[in-house]
Amino acid sequence: MKKGVTTGLAALIASTTLTPVAFADDHSSDVKEDQQAPDSSSDESEETGEESVELIDTLTLDAAVEHALTDNTSLMLLQYRLDNLKSQLDATEDDHRDLEIDIDDLEDDFDDLKEQPGNTFQPRYQIHNQIKKMENSLDQLEDAFEELTSNQVTLEFNQQEAEENIKFKTISTFMNLVMTKDQLAFTKDSLETQRKQVKATKRRYDLGLASRTEFRTDQRELTRLESQIKQTETTLENNLREFAADIGIVYHDDLSLEAPETDSVEPIEQEETTEELINNSYSMKTAKEELELAKYKLEQAKENINDTEKDVDAKDIEQAEINVDQKKENITQLKEDLKKAIDSLFTDAANQYQTVMDKRYELDYAKEDHQNLKRRLDVGLVSQLEYDVARTQVEQAELDYTAAKQQYFLLKHQVDLLRNGVIQTGGSSQQASMK
Repeated sequence: MKKGVTTGLAALIASTTLTPVAFADDHSSDVKEDQQAPDSSSDESEETGEESVELIDTLTLDAAVEHALTDNTSLMLLQYRLDNLKSQLDATEDDHRDLEIDIDDLEDDFDDLKEQPGNTFQPRYQIHNQIKKMENSLDQLEDAFEELTSNQVTLEFNQQEAEENIKFKTISTFMNLVMTKDQLAFTKDSLETQRKQVKATKRRYDLGLASRTEFRTDQRELTRLESQIKQTETTLENNLREFAADIGIVYHDDLSLEAPETDSVEPIEQEETTEELINNSYSMKTAKEELELAKYKLEQAKENINDTEKDVDAKDIEQAEINVDQKKENITQLKEDLKKAIDSLFTDAANQYQTVMDKRYELDYAKEDHQNLKRRLDVGLVSQLEYDVARTQVEQAELDYTAAKQQYFLLKHQVDLLRNGVIQTGGSSQQASMK
């Protein structure tokens, strides 16, 4: 079909203008309020003392992603807009079909008048004008149909991209919470060791074997660790509470996260060419769809330049040509940005893989040193405190190794995101909210 707009359809299309996948928070908050409005069943639950919401004690990563996608406000709003577009397309097709039927009927009437005796010029002229007006309306409907179809395709890309973004954002937040929890556990272990250190230094200070500066330094480190633990606990609770609200589950004090298995560490290979990844990305698909629409509008302007009833002049063609050139330039720039992002991601993956290997070696060395120290402890060459301090170093190496694997786990999911059509660039503003 062709592309154009009647007066009514212009308003209709304007109401479906697409925006990036950064969804309107003001609308989503309205939906949230509607969803959270109490109903009679919840009142009955309160009266009977029954809990209507199932509390989750242990949350897995897969369950978190499933909750994040269920009844997601952003995805629901996109689906509503998509359903609205489809309804408008159906209505446009119906109008187009009805107009074609009306034109056929008028052409039959016109032919019948030509065969009738007498002067039929006036009625035939009126029918001719009616047909001309209907054909113009038909062109406008065809233009509207093309633009609505293009908007539908772009919105479907936005919807698919939004879902992938929500998945990755959920995984990223979940893993950051797990890493914070691991860091907190290590700091608490370090605190116990530091307390022993302070007691030992105090005894040495009382005996004149340690300076006041040494004792105060150990005390300050103890205070620092206590403050760090308190701050981390508060931050972790707040972030976990916010995460629970984002994915639509109830937060409670016993809610815990089950860390996913991250021990399987294999090098990430780029299985597809960079060009294939770029062409498969939603951002490139959207850019090409916008270019096709711009080309169509330019073609229509050139076809209508000599039609006095189309109200198209040289400036309209010039603007349409500029729009096409701009879309082409956007694609050229987008290709460069996406290529840089792809190269950077696979470079980061290779570097992080090496970091994981290095941290594993460091952990092996720390364990070996600690084992040697254990033999020295057994024969009385070192104190229990020295051995405990060395054990903290092993725990630090274990934490570093675990954190490196968790970061690599995130990078693997980011590569999966890329292969699923979402390429995150430094200037990208298409970020999805979880709820």
